[in-house]
Amino acid sequence: MTKLNQNSKRNKYCYTFRDILDVLKQEKVVDKHVLSMREIEDELQGIRLKYVSELDKDVSDKKYKIPPILHVIWFTSADNPREISQHNIDKILNNAEMLQLNGQPWKLILWTNDHTLIPNTTEQLKEFEVKHFDEVTFSNPVIRQNLVKAIKAKDYGIASDHLRYPVLKEYGGLYTDVDQKFFGSLDKFMKTYHLFSNLEAAEFNFISNGVVAAVPNHPIIDKALEAIERNMVIQENTPNYAKYPCNLFEKSVLASGPGMWSATFYNNAHQKGMKDIVFDRHVLCGGTQAKDHDPLDENYNSTNIPSIGFQDNKTTWLKKGDGDLIKYDNDFEI
Repeated sequence: MTKLNQNSKRNKYCYTFRDILDVLKQEKVVDKHVLSMREIEDELQGIRLKYVSELDKDVSDKKYKIPPILHVIWFTSADNPREISQHNIDKILNNAEMLQLNGQPWKLILWTNDHTLIPNTTEQLKEFEVKHFDEVTFSNPVIRQNLVKAIKAKDYGIASDHLRYPVLKEYGGLYTDVDQKFFGSLDKFMKTYHLFSNLEAAEFNFISNGVVAAVPNHPIIDKALEAIERNMVIQENTPNYAKYPCNLFEKSVLASGPGMWSATFYNNAHQKGMKDIVFDRHVLCGGTQAKDHDPLDENYNSTNIPSIGFQDNKTTWLKKGDGDLIKYDNDFEI
């Protein structure tokens, strides 16, 4: 936690992405007396990798549990439209190729707020069906309201968080950030599990929500939608980590992003017969220096699954000034 001005009317501290232990305590994933992540890592790893042995089974003749659908999200504004960078378009096209290596056609969807603002992107991603965000069902109108507010405020990271979960709830499939790159097929994962994700790259200890695959109507996705509503529209039961992030970046990470997603996974994994897994960080995210054969990080590689992807983690959706400290004089809502 970061200490704020002593004259703050709201709270003595604000929270950053480094405060994962506080997040897990406030969400009652772990006991409040735990002093370090090291104390509970074995327990958390047991939840993340409960079904890792299932990967040893031959699934070549099995059907997909998770539908072969790739979802990508990109928002922009009419006053300053931004296309997806060529660097990331190349990654998206690569992913479409890698995911279909085994001959199974995938449905490819680009979700946006206005396709007319990104003509170069839609031209290069011509194999993708382009959908407006209102083409998904919002079971909770508050999620849509927050999404629209975030787009208008150009808080595109938060907006994307509010769309990826409704999309996965209705369609199922694989969501990836635009800076994700795969080196091979994910068929074995898609045929084995009902939901999979990955630990964050680099020094993060959160579970990434930059790569999430799930069957439609997965209970963890439902709980994530409930948590986002609670965290983004401040209520009596909203935890402090969501009430008092230090800046907009931390708000996106904690309240609707990897912080919320981590606690939601740990509290709701493996329900109703679901086989859920969070891979060690080298498998799908890999870090900024990941190569096809990423050197295995002994601290975060408890399996022998090779690296098949990485993310840049450049948070290109942030606006200038997003690192400024938030003033807590009024209720904090988007």
